[in-house]
Amino acid sequence: MTMNKLFTIFSLCILAAPAAFPQCAETEEPKVLLVGDSWAFFMNVDQTINTVFKKWGHSGDKYYTNLVLSENGAETDDFLLPSKQNEIAAQLNAHPSIRAVHLSIGGNDVLGDWNVGYTAAQTDSLKDQVRGRLISIIDFIKSVKPGIRIVWSGYAFPNFGEVIASAAPFQTSHPFYGTWAGMGFPGFLQINTLLNDFSAEIEAYAAADPQVEFVNATGLMQYTYGQNAPLGVAPGALIRPIPYRCPAATRIIPRRKIPCATTASRKTVSTFRPAVTGT
Repeated sequence: MTMNKLFTIFSLCILAAPAAFPQCAETEEPKVLLVGDSWAFFMNVDQTINTVFKKWGHSGDKYYTNLVLSENGAETDDFLLPSKQNEIAAQLNAHPSIRAVHLSIGGNDVLGDWNVGYTAAQTDSLKDQVRGRLISIIDFIKSVKPGIRIVWSGYAFPNFGEVIASAAPFQTSHPFYGTWAGMGFPGFLQINTLLNDFSAEIEAYAAADPQVEFVNATGLMQYTYGQNAPLGVAPGALIRPIPYRCPAATRIIPRRKIPCATTASRKTVSTFRPAVTGT
């Protein structure tokens, strides 16, 4: 199962809940508009959403996207341009059956524009700017179709160091090398803490907006498949997520806001972050 499929299972559980047991043949119609960066682009290539709909018994439910709506490498400011917004409006109006927008955007802004030399104030400013543009995109979608639900999919830990090192001796030819170099070659703790902090800000925003769902799954791959190093977590060894402020977790999971033995916001689909030190 690919990373995109795992993300989509969490996202589409939200949409499938009201009709968990469909009967008879279904008329095919789009229920999801897929919008965003490379996450959306490759979900379209893999037909991920249709696959997940079918797996959960909703073979008639489909998604819609195109190369304008799902663009590899896109950033938030791209979706504030008339060309993108006009296409979003056109497709929402052309497909009244669409109930939700699956939105993946912001990762290239945060991870692509940040640098290890940034001060805390510069980092906070960057996150605030990206968050503001993301909310502007969401507000635009709401204005086109009042009441629509927006599922903003978070991102997995980038893992540039291990992935690029595995390409030795051709590390500089790896497609992520330029991004990693532009960031100043951050370590796991630096880059994953940045992503955790930005995700926490979006989580708080989504918790206060009944139309927005947030898939907080920065550690979903580790939780699902395990990791031999550096945490030594064997695949399948964890049955349920580790609360963030449990004593064993506080050393490796900084600034976690949910206390031990409590549950996450009902609007957060997944809140597991096993560590910021590895894959």
